[in-house]
Amino acid sequence: MMAPWRVISLGLASVAVLLSVHPSSAWSTSDCTGNADLCTAMTSLYSAGNGASWSYKWAWMTDDPCDGPWYGLGSCDNGEAVELEIDFANFGSETSNHLPTQIGLMTSVTQFKLKKNDCTGTNCLAGTIPTQFGKMTLFNGEFKLEQNAHTGTIPTQLGQLTLAVKLKLQKNGLSGSIPTEFGALHDMSEFQVQTNNLCGDIPSEVSALGINKLYSSGNSIGTPCPTPAPTAVPQPLPTAVPSPLPNPAPTKVPI
Repeated sequence: MMAPWRVISLGLASVAVLLSVHPSSAWSTSDCTGNADLCTAMTSLYSAGNGASWSYKWAWMTDDPCDGPWYGLGSCDNGEAVELEIDFANFGSETSNHLPTQIGLMTSVTQFKLKKNDCTGTNCLAGTIPTQFGKMTLFNGEFKLEQNAHTGTIPTQLGQLTLAVKLKLQKNGLSGSIPTEFGALHDMSEFQVQTNNLCGDIPSEVSALGINKLYSSGNSIGTPCPTPAPTAVPQPLPTAVPSPLPNPAPTKVPI
């Protein structure tokens, strides 16, 4: 196996090589010689994110993800991915690009970074943030989904990443309130959610953490979240009442 490398250390020559390498269309699950869950997560990300249009995809869909390793896997430990870092605009322009639920199978990951795919230009990563991220209970580093086009509410399950030190969700289209479950993130030193569509107060459970860097501007923090409109209950159609039959004409009795 080649020695693990970090994406951010690539030189210009390496970038040129990355641009010239394309994943093999002949890849199959039999090429996965390591962790099956990692293969499922990575190939699902490639499919959900339209990987064929990515700017960089060194070694993707060739051999096992940790052999090479596939672009963005900063390191592997005994066949287990420790870091996924595609830390700049990389996804194509398809607005259907999203994170698959299978991403939660990467339970050994301690760093996760995808950013600058905000759908305003040629790079797009949209959709909701999967709740399955909560399965990464070994996570003890930086979780970054920054400046993408994610919508929906912030999953409460991210509060299960109790060892995370940085959580960066700024510059998306997230709505709703900050989950009270984030009060369990006792090791968090940086929390960024600025420039979203969040509302409500910062939970007292989060304030009590004394986070050194907490940025929440560019939202409607302090403004009550709108009350959801009540769901209309369909009313039964009125039962048609049959019209009374007309009285028959009297029969003449012969005299």
